[in-house]
Amino acid sequence: MAMADPPRAARAQLFGGVPLFMVEETVAKLMKHAPPYGFQFGRGASAFKEEELLLKRGRATLPAKRRFHSCAVVGSSGTLLSRSLGREIDAHSAVIRVNSAPVSRHYAPKAGRRTTWRVMASPHAASDYHFAEQARFPNETMLVVCDRPYVYSCQNVLYATPKPHMHGINPRFYAQVRRHTGKSVIPLTGVVAVAIAIRSCRSVDVYGLSTMTSPAACFYYWSCGQTDGLYHTRPGDSEFHDFRANAAALLQWNASGHIRVRV
Repeated sequence: MAMADPPRAARAQLFGGVPLFMVEETVAKLMKHAPPYGFQFGRGASAFKEEELLLKRGRATLPAKRRFHSCAVVGSSGTLLSRSLGREIDAHSAVIRVNSAPVSRHYAPKAGRRTTWRVMASPHAASDYHFAEQARFPNETMLVVCDRPYVYSCQNVLYATPKPHMHGINPRFYAQVRRHTGKSVIPLTGVVAVAIAIRSCRSVDVYGLSTMTSPAACFYYWSCGQTDGLYHTRPGDSEFHDFRANAAALLQWNASGHIRVRV
């Protein structure tokens, strides 16, 4: 488990003391920023109506448990294949996985089997106002990060009806994570998952998130069709993600003792 243990206040202030979940935030503060970091669309007729936001926040939910002693954040990187740390991962109080990374007996020796939370970025909406991921992972608790620059996609579907297993991350917390990720329009979901863990867990160990130090590793542990180095040079991606700044944030949090990068 992580060797350092910064005080809870220090972990909270790393992200400005902003509440983690949508339901915990005030409408007034949510209305101060444009999407995806708030719900303000401008003034006059085009402004997002406060009553609409109240309705959405009223359908937002909290996970049953929000504090853990130790957490493993598990990403998708092929660096997981370099060591057999599955049992170590599963020994944590909570295991937080990123997006749709698969869990199965086949991958268990490298990636573990348990999932406490799954952090999803703007999941795909199905026609029945449920997320496709909800059907794929029906028994998992999901923390949803709406990272699109307009409300009428992720947010409208997420809050169309109460979803007791899907919990919206506060857009203002997402904005706080962005402060650590350079010129990123959209911080990487894995970095957001680590930030969530720093806020929620006494100690945080990180597995399978790229720090851009292993360019020859498979980018996905379940598919070696693309290397880490090639992924980070894909045309167009740099318009949304400052990859080096995201990697630097992880390394900085590692150096300061907020997390421990294991592989």
